[in-house]
Amino acid sequence: MSETVQRICEAHGGMAAWEATESIACKASIHGMLFTLRKQPDVFRDVRVEIECHTPRTAYSPCPGPGQRGLYRPDKVSILKGDELISERTHPRDDFRGRPREQPWDDLDVIYFGGYAIWQYLAAPFLFTLPGVEVWDGNPWSEDGQMWSRLHVKFPKTMHSHCEEQVYYFDEAGLLQRMDYHVEIVDSSIGVAHYMYDYVQVGGLAFPTRRCAYPRDSRGVHDPNVTLVELNLTAYETRRFQQDSPASV
Repeated sequence: MSETVQRICEAHGGMAAWEATESIACKASIHGMLFTLRKQPDVFRDVRVEIECHTPRTAYSPCPGPGQRGLYRPDKVSILKGDELISERTHPRDDFRGRPREQPWDDLDVIYFGGYAIWQYLAAPFLFTLPGVEVWDGNPWSEDGQMWSRLHVKFPKTMHSHCEEQVYYFDEAGLLQRMDYHVEIVDSSIGVAHYMYDYVQVGGLAFPTRRCAYPRDSRGVHDPNVTLVELNLTAYETRRFQQDSPASV
């Protein structure tokens, strides 16, 4: 583990706390232009999301409809109602290849997108320590009177993500403030600057309670007047291995 990754992991609670944590859950209200354009404006409003920390799995409920549960795994997305399987798709990322970018998303499309995205959001920066993930330090970045360090991250092709190479920004304390990427399954030509706000501590780990993603230009400057995605994440809970009651805030 590089000194930079060790420092930022410590700022977010440390590897010991992360390795002891089995799952993370929170209440979520997620919306924005991206979902409106894909004809799914309200699918993630007022839901509960839970991820498994050490395996890329995500569950949303109620989602995409009342009494339903949307489940994400990299190789399969599913919709269940109780124990009844409503619909399922294997190799869901393949389904995006070659389609018109204006094409609306169906329920399984949006669960795939929301599943891999929130898993990586909540697992960062600890997922940088996973096998096959490459990291290297970038040049410092000045924004709003602050100087942020930058870390370039290259994910292995087997890891489902917005794109293979991304840039993460950290404040002086080591907390994640911004991440830059493009969303391959939407439009690789559009750069995104994704910001984090208002951290809380839960179960020894640090999480932002608000996140906003904006388009950015070739200079790295974002447009605050266009909100591609906004995430409001509250009532976090973490469950440790062999723990009966979760820690919460």
